[in-house]
Amino acid sequence: MKYFTAVLIVLYIHIGTLIPLRSQGQNITEVTVADLLKITPQLDSIIKEVMDKRHVPGASFALVYKGSTIYTQGYGFQNLEKQIPIDPIHTLYDQGSVPKLLVATAILQLVEKGELDLHENINKYLTDVQFEPFDKPITIHSLLTHSSGLDVSSDIGTASRQFDKVISLSEFIRTKQTKSFWAPHKATSYSNYGFGLLGYIVELVSGLPFETYMKENLLDPLEMLNSTFDPKVIRQFEEKEQLAVGYEYFGSLVAAPMNYQFNKPAAGMRASTVDMANFVNMLLQKGRFKGQQILGEEYVEMLTTPQFKNHKGLLGIGYSIREVDLAGQRVWTQNGGWQGFNNDFYLLKAHQLGIATSANANDQEIAERVFEYILEKHFPSSTKKTQLKALPLPKNAKEFVGTYRSNIHAREAITKLGILIGFVGEYEITLANDSLYHDGRPMTYHGDLLFSYRGNTIAFQREGGKIKRMARNNFVYDTYDKVGFFEQVSFHQMLLIVILLLIVIQLLVSLVSVFVKKRKPINEWTADQSRYLKRAKRVLTTFNGLGILFLLVNAYALTAQNFYDFQFGATPMLKLASVLSIALLILLPFVLLMAVLVYRKGFWSKWGRLYYSMMALNGVAFVWFLNFWNLIGFNY
Repeated sequence: MKYFTAVLIVLYIHIGTLIPLRSQGQNITEVTVADLLKITPQLDSIIKEVMDKRHVPGASFALVYKGSTIYTQGYGFQNLEKQIPIDPIHTLYDQGSVPKLLVATAILQLVEKGELDLHENINKYLTDVQFEPFDKPITIHSLLTHSSGLDVSSDIGTASRQFDKVISLSEFIRTKQTKSFWAPHKATSYSNYGFGLLGYIVELVSGLPFETYMKENLLDPLEMLNSTFDPKVIRQFEEKEQLAVGYEYFGSLVAAPMNYQFNKPAAGMRASTVDMANFVNMLLQKGRFKGQQILGEEYVEMLTTPQFKNHKGLLGIGYSIREVDLAGQRVWTQNGGWQGFNNDFYLLKAHQLGIATSANANDQEIAERVFEYILEKHFPSSTKKTQLKALPLPKNAKEFVGTYRSNIHAREAITKLGILIGFVGEYEITLANDSLYHDGRPMTYHGDLLFSYRGNTIAFQREGGKIKRMARNNFVYDTYDKVGFFEQVSFHQMLLIVILLLIVIQLLVSLVSVFVKKRKPINEWTADQSRYLKRAKRVLTTFNGLGILFLLVNAYALTAQNFYDFQFGATPMLKLASVLSIALLILLPFVLLMAVLVYRKGFWSKWGRLYYSMMALNGVAFVWFLNFWNLIGFNY
């Protein structure tokens, strides 16, 4: 019996060495290319289902596994009017923000050569622009992780309809220069301008135009033959009818305008899905592509490793690529969505598995659904999800209560108005019955300023002893600042209503006074009093009349054209509104001066003087309101 037991133990040990151990997300049986190809009909069905549900006219898909692109497919049309079908090899999509990762790769190439230092002040590399340091300088590392603290620049006047009207990258950097609104490395805030700076640094350090460097050092070595940053080449692809048209759905599909972006490093690339699959392949092969080392292995690892987190309990961001949880696995992804286009890729590094998708509609569901299906079918997670321990709320729970606004918005440009219109995300944290709520959903506390609600995780940051901002787990590119009462949209909406009501009352009173006989005949007033009163009324009525005209012109300027047309510059109506705003600013001191003179000379009755003073103060509130939203002047 002892002998038999010993034999069993030996056999168990021997057989155990022949069976691969299960690791996170790994099956005992190795997944083959054939296994993946068997599920492509299901993948096609998922894509077509999403396209139909989300009104997507065309899409492309590429599946990458262990160094090869094993499956590509196109669906629908790249141009509905001309009925040109999608070709995953030759159809070029506006890649939106996807090229940011290629820019990060170019930066790391120069770091690898010793020509750049990730933690050096960027002022060392820049010539025409310099940035005032906060308590820390802006570095290449902070730009790559969207943690530089730079303000969001205006999107008005950032593109051209004609390829030969595109301004140089250096001119764009100068004309759209922004300021820091907090010190680097504190929190993330997505920055297109920051990646424009990175592309400009590539240009300055390499001595080559940005698009030339990218072609010679990335696109050509990766055999991305249907990809370019060069507006002239984009135009050539357009003439060959290889460019997909972007569409937005507003009850029906509407074509977005053709554009040539000035900020090429952030959003100026056109590429086919198969070309993007080559780039994905290079990342999964640790920097190699068809025997050529495009980027050193350690730098590829640096690219796809968390380089910054808003909280240690949240997911992180690499160098313009982010972590997400999908199907119980930690995967890396990059997205690029802009004016009728959406592009995504996902990477499961441990298995050299990746996908690239593109669509000529702004929808992210295709890539997520497809990759999730692949993971669940062939790469299920074997790691049990760690459950966070629930803890009692801290005693100072009230300090979390408030409105939290996404920091991805302009602070010094007219596009700050997007907050008032509702384009900038906001969340409310409330306290009721000794429980905290995130937009009405109960939150569970886990310690160290970390909370969860309905499977989502959020964290708070404290500065100067006070809760300053909130961060969300699957939105690593931005954080949410806690805003005070006088910054809240509800306060400004109510203020505008009151201002408009008083302006209308004054204009109506002024109009009625023209037709209604005055109680005191004008010949009983002194000439001096009559002159001042006429001037005071005239100045106030002119100011309020201009105010109403300004609001009407501004409303028309902001609503009478397609939202995307603002990228081509300010319209004449928007410029007229800016001129009117300056006129209001000039008139306001005269309104206040007349109020002072009326009081000093004792004109009118006490109630008349009070009425005029209230209207003058209303003018001050109006100008303050306009200034708060950067509506005074040409803040484009």
